[in-house]
Amino acid sequence: MRKYFKVIDDFLNPRVFKRLLTGVESNSISWIWNNDSYIDDSGKGDNLWMFSQILFNTNPPTAHPFYPAFQIIEDIQADIVPFKKVIKQKLNLYPNQGKNILHKEHKDINTGEDIDKQIMTSVFNFHSCNGGTVVNINGKEENIPSKANRLILFDNSYHYGYTQSDINRRIILNLNVIKW
Repeated sequence: MRKYFKVIDDFLNPRVFKRLLTGVESNSISWIWNNDSYIDDSGKGDNLWMFSQILFNTNPPTAHPFYPAFQIIEDIQADIVPFKKVIKQKLNLYPNQGKNILHKEHKDINTGEDIDKQIMTSVFNFHSCNGGTVVNINGKEENIPSKANRLILFDNSYHYGYTQSDINRRIILNLNVIKW
């Protein structure tokens, strides 16, 4: 079965995009330091630091005060590919480290299966830069450059990001949902 994969430019209308961008770039978001961008099942991290902020999570139950503002991304995504429920919505901030750094290939949600077919992932980009996301779709690596207001939507797959070296920060929103 072929995996779903779609890249959507100009995902949000410009006014809504600008409002969310202003929010994520403001002092209102308290960014959390992460020593690792990914920790494997054994607890070993990749030592590639970044900042993040969880907006919504089902395990443990968490809802950030700003979560309602970002639900518009869920709503528009659901019009494209309907889903049953949101598992997690998280902001990631990657500071410029002077070079492009490849992060570890991973899947976002670990359910004990290699790849849980019920999960769909999306990555929403707030900035255009020389960073990006690489998704393994049907045995082929798809490299998607970071472009402001771009949504990358794909069935749960191994993927990874790479940092930027041309702007101060790259902010993305990562959304994981259960399809059925």
